Amino acid sequence: MDPKIVDLPEIPVIGMAIDTVPVSPDIPAMWPRFVARMDEIGPVAEPGVSYGVMEGCGPEAASDARLRYMAAVPVTPESALPEGLSRWAIPAGTYAVLRWPFGEIAQGFDFLYRQWLPASSWTLRAGPHFERYGDDFDPRDPNAILEIGLPVNAKAPGT
Repeated sequence: MDPKIVDLPEIPVIGMAIDTVPVSPDIPAMWPRFVARMDEIGPVAEPGVSYGVMEGCGPEAASDARLRYMAAVPVTPESALPEGLSRWAIPAGTYAVLRWPFGEIAQGFDFLYRQWLPASSWTLRAGPHFERYGDDFDPRDPNAILEIGLPVNAKAPGT
């Protein structure tokens, strides 16, 4: 199962952010608090879609490395920033996007970092990584499919 390589435009998001460690219980615990505030955000660019956006993660990060995680929704340029929330952007660029079961999200990132990426013709580039939850996503279903996105560049010839 290989990811698709896609060119994405910048995706501005508004959400709730925390500083934590990879695979922390703080991340799923934050989502209900964020969901309770989602109606304060608007207009949204993709109704029913949400993102988990991460900075400070990757295959070289230790399991106790700090990362910034944001539960967010994609917004339009005119979206107001509600008090206590943050505005970020997933930069425009090339991404490897893998469709993966929600109940095995950690294994999906591990697959991308440790198996697919080293064997591919792509290299990780600086930038946030993301989870994209579509409008049909059900967090109660461990088999629900989400998308995992990593920023990538083509490897230089001969590497």
